[in-house]
Amino acid sequence: MTIMDEQTQEILVTPLKAARAQIKTPCVGDYLQYESGQLERVCQVSPGSLRTFGKVYPTSIHLHHTGEGYYSGQLNVNAIELDSVFPTNDYIDGEFWIFHNGISTGGRHTQISIPCRVFKTTTPYNKLNALVALSDEELKSLCDRYDGTNAPDGWTGEELHHEFNLRGLLE
Repeated sequence: MTIMDEQTQEILVTPLKAARAQIKTPCVGDYLQYESGQLERVCQVSPGSLRTFGKVYPTSIHLHHTGEGYYSGQLNVNAIELDSVFPTNDYIDGEFWIFHNGISTGGRHTQISIPCRVFKTTTPYNKLNALVALSDEELKSLCDRYDGTNAPDGWTGEELHHEFNLRGLLE
């Protein structure tokens, strides 16, 4: 990773913030808050819907000069209909990567943080989204603590074992 210098800040970041501020609909990198309070990053926007993911790493979203983000990584299973998504006046700083000084060659990514909008949805949070976001090690730990009657952290044994089987973690 290249360290951001004053030239990158002046040439790229300021115009990126301005370009992003012109976008009025949810876009990749914004945040979606469920009625339960769960907060996830928007990772894909399609006509009529969007998809999120709970664990988005800073190197997962590239910020294009148009202000749009491009995500590479896992998505939650369920799409959220855009007619259930509403803007708020809230912003949260979001991590992105850009090419250092706008030169797109290997090893030139630079991390930046810019304000991202927070949208709310009336769609109920699907707790399986959080289960999918667990690492294999975290999932194995939950399954190891399952005693056959009470699954830890509010999961059912069926939910834990279904995800465990999907990942091919059975020995």
